[in-house]
Amino acid sequence: MSGRERLGLQQWRVRANSFGPAAELYDRVRPSYPSEAIEWALSPLGAGAWRVMDVGAGTGIMTRQLVALGHEVIAVEPDEQMRARLAQTTLVATPLAGRAEAIPLPDASVDGAVAAQAYHWFDRDRAHEELARVIRPGGVFAAVWNTRDEAEPWVAEYSRIVEGARRGQDASRQRASIGGPTGLSRGPRGDVERSGASSWGGSSGASAEASEMSSPPAVPDGPDVPRPALNFGGSFADTELATFHHEATHTVETLVTLMQSRSYYIVASPEGRGELEAEVRQLVATHPDLAGRTRFPLRYKTEVHRAVRLG
Repeated sequence: MSGRERLGLQQWRVRANSFGPAAELYDRVRPSYPSEAIEWALSPLGAGAWRVMDVGAGTGIMTRQLVALGHEVIAVEPDEQMRARLAQTTLVATPLAGRAEAIPLPDASVDGAVAAQAYHWFDRDRAHEELARVIRPGGVFAAVWNTRDEAEPWVAEYSRIVEGARRGQDASRQRASIGGPTGLSRGPRGDVERSGASSWGGSSGASAEASEMSSPPAVPDGPDVPRPALNFGGSFADTELATFHHEATHTVETLVTLMQSRSYYIVASPEGRGELEAEVRQLVATHPDLAGRTRFPLRYKTEVHRAVRLG
């Protein structure tokens, strides 16, 4: 059964379009990416400053990091409020209204493209065609996800709370397997925060937390990311996968705020939001790894799937 069938296309669209009202919060609390992960993603281009598209750019978290590395950046984002936040905070980038399935750029007009915490929302087949159109031969595309490192017990417990794994309701199942219309990908889990050759790469109906369809293992806002590497279609060479590590420091308040930037929280009822907030606060107050601590690290794995444009 596909994520679309489990969740419903309308509800999937609600989730996909829920971030705008939380743009400022999203930009403030979502984690950045390790510089070495971004450098590795674009390294097939060689040394130098390149014209790079940040597709599904959101509020510009990746955009700003690409700019800081010296690249000319075009940020493509469909949500007006997210795009406005990007324009406000990232003056040197060019923000454009558009989506991965309809990129407002000429053929072969960019050297590379990056989708950070975004590929799981794409209609994969259509997006692959568009990416192949705008990326010049020899260029590169990379899909990037931050995923919570659940090797730490408290992080695994946090994931069970925020992903709804402990709720014996349909809603919990939806959070763990949300997807979109056939061919859409859902991304890794967590902040996001999972692809086998069969589950992530290839034809419509594939699944994963970052790759939607057939039997996704997690939710769109964040991944346990896909293994092995994703397949970006016949116009791209075999995909390579690398994992990097970093962390963000949190307090109980910022951990609650991080959850509040997630789509399932944004669309939840007031009662549902209150329950989630209370459970996270209880976790910090009582878990042996956190009790009594005012600040603590939340560790991430950053997965990068990259492929060179053939031709």
